[in-house]
Amino acid sequence: MSYLPGFENDIFISYTHVDNQPLLAGEDGWITKFHYSLEKRLPQLLGEAAKIWRDPKLKGNDYLSDTLQTQFPKTAILIAVLSPRYVKSEWCLREIEEFAKAAENSEGLKINNKSRCIKVVKTPLPREKQPSQLQGLLGYDFFEIEQATGKLREFRQDNPPNKDQKYWDKFEDLAQEIQQFLEMMKSPVKNGEKKEKKESIYIAETTSDLTYERDKIKRELEQHGYKILPDIQLPLQAPILETTVRSYIKTCRLSVHLIGTNYGLIPEEEAFKRSVVRVQFEVAAEFSTNANFTRIIWLPPGLKPKEPEQEKFIEYLRNDPQAQKGAEILETPLEELKTIIHEKLRNGRQTHEETPIKDGPTTIYFIHDQSDKNFITPVKDYLFKKGYEVICSLFEGDETQLREDHQENLKQCDAVLIYYGSAKQNWLRFKQGDLRKAPGLGRSRPFLAKAIYVAPPALEEKESFKTHEAHVIKNFGEFDPAGLAEFLNEITTQKVRKS
Repeated sequence: MSYLPGFENDIFISYTHVDNQPLLAGEDGWITKFHYSLEKRLPQLLGEAAKIWRDPKLKGNDYLSDTLQTQFPKTAILIAVLSPRYVKSEWCLREIEEFAKAAENSEGLKINNKSRCIKVVKTPLPREKQPSQLQGLLGYDFFEIEQATGKLREFRQDNPPNKDQKYWDKFEDLAQEIQQFLEMMKSPVKNGEKKEKKESIYIAETTSDLTYERDKIKRELEQHGYKILPDIQLPLQAPILETTVRSYIKTCRLSVHLIGTNYGLIPEEEAFKRSVVRVQFEVAAEFSTNANFTRIIWLPPGLKPKEPEQEKFIEYLRNDPQAQKGAEILETPLEELKTIIHEKLRNGRQTHEETPIKDGPTTIYFIHDQSDKNFITPVKDYLFKKGYEVICSLFEGDETQLREDHQENLKQCDAVLIYYGSAKQNWLRFKQGDLRKAPGLGRSRPFLAKAIYVAPPALEEKESFKTHEAHVIKNFGEFDPAGLAEFLNEITTQKVRKS
C-alpha cells in the first residue's frame, strides 16, 4: 500500500541495467542496494511504509506503453539514477518523458516549486548531457573527484567496518528530501492557510573540493528549520547568474561562502573572467550595508590555492578592506564555522549606526602573542599610568571563548595596539586582517588610533616593515615612552574631535 492516497506507487526508480551490474560475483548491484536502503529508511522517517517500484527485468524488446506507461499516472515521484550509460538509453529517456507528461496531466510536474523528478548522479555527467527535465535540478552526487589525483571515486555502499560515510550522508539527505516532499503532497497547504515561514540562508555554491563541507553545513541548518538557497542549479550564463543570485540573496539574512583550492568554473559571457564562486561573493557584497544581512567567508586552515587566479582572489579576501566590508573572514576548523553561523543567526539584527564615545577611561586593546606575555609589561604599565584602560589578549579558555573575547574587544575598544615581538610575520598579517574585519563583527565606529609596536628580536623583515594602516613604532632596545607619543596624541585628538 502506498503512503500517498490516490497513487499506487510513491516512488519509481528509473535506471539503466548496466548500473545495477555487481562488480563482484554474488553481490547485489548498486541500484538493488540503493532501493533496499530507501525502502527501509523511509518508513523510519515517515512513520508509515512507502511503496517504491522499479523494473528489475524489462528488456529492450518489451513494450514501454504496455508495461510502464499505465503506471506513471499512478506514481508520485520519479528518481532518475544518472550515468553516462543512462543518457544513451532510449528506454530511460522515454521513462522520464512519459512520467513528465503523466505528471503534467495530473498534479503537475512541480508542486510548491519542487519537481516530482529527483536527480541522483551515480557517475559524473555534464549538465548539458543530462535530460532536459533534470538539468535545472540540484540533484545528489554520489561521487567525488579526488583532489590529490584528479580521479573519480564513486561513494561505496559498504556497511561497517568499511562504511563510506560520504555515501550514507548523501543518502540521508536524499531520504529526508523525499520524506518532506511526500508529507507535503499528503498534506498540502490549503487556500487561506498560512504556511510556516522559514528564514532563508544563502550557502554559495563552491568548488568540488569543498562540496562535502557545504553539504554538512546545509544539512545541519535544514535540520534547524532554515531554508537553504540556491535550491536549483545556478545558470552558467553570467548575466542570468548575477540576476538569479541577487534575487536569492535579497531574501536572506546571511550568506556563507566557502573558498577552496581551485578558482572554479567561469560562466559564459563573463567579461572579467570571474568564477561562479567569485560572482556569488561579489553579488553578496552589494548587500554589505544592509543592517539585516551578514556575510561569512570561510577558508579552510592551511589552504593552498592551486591556480594563480585563486591565489589572487584569496589575497584580495585577506587584505582588501572593501572585500571585508560587512563580512567576517574565517580560517577555522569546520566545526567552529558551524558554531559561528549559529551564533550569527541567534544574534539577529546588526546595527551599523555610529555610537558616541563612551564615558570613562579610554580603552586600548593590546594584542600580543602568548610568547610575548612577559615582554609587554613596560608598555602596559606605562599606558596604565597615563590613565588608559589596557585590555590584553586572553589565552586561557577553549578556542570558542578566546575567539569571542578577541572579537568583543575589537568591537568595544577605543584604540588598538599590536605588539610584534616573538611572533611570526604571518601572525601579524592575520592580526592586521582582524582590524579590517572589525566592522563586519558589528563595530559601529572607527578606532581612535591604531599602532604596531615592532619589538625585539630585530629581524630583516621587521627592519623593513611599513604600513599605511597604523602607526609603526620600532624599538629594538629598552622601552622608550617617546615612541608611543604619536599614537597617544592621535587618540587624544580624535577623542576631542568626536566628543
